[in-house]
Amino acid sequence: RKKRGATFGEAFYTVKDIADELGVKEDTVRDWIRRRELAAYRVGRELRIKKEDYEIFLAKRRIESQDE
Repeated sequence: RKKRGATFGEAFYTVKDIADELGVKEDTVRDWIRRRELAAYRVGRELRIKKEDYEIFLAKRRIESQDE
């Protein structure tokens, strides 16, 4: 028997998840969102960040090695 209804494949993180992962304060993550550096979605009173948007945010901040 098939399951009915939507299948949600997108992974979402909370502000706390990202702050803990990067070792920064939650306020720092909220500042990135406020400055539109990190895309987020408001769900009720909470903010959620798509895994894909978080990966884009990190990729933009990647520093290439300075090997000479």
